[in-house]
Amino acid sequence: GGSGSSNAVAQIERTGTSYDTLQAAIDNAQTGDTIALQKSISANEIGSNKQLQFNKASMSLTLDLNNNVMTAEAGEAISI
Repeated sequence: GGSGSSNAVAQIERTGTSYDTLQAAIDNAQTGDTIALQKSISANEIGSNKQLQFNKASMSLTLDLNNNVMTAEAGEAISI
């Protein structure tokens, strides 16, 4: 679910709702939305399994890193 917590990782710009993982923001986005990272994140903050899943085949959105970075430790991969 969305939150206004300081742990927010990503925000859907259209709604202003923030989420604790990037995957949660993607799950709640609609086609055409822009998701902005609120801070630099590690693979653990992307979502379960440390990978993003776009479950809606026809969905297109913009991921705005907002001058932040996504990092992975040795042995981790960030799959998009």
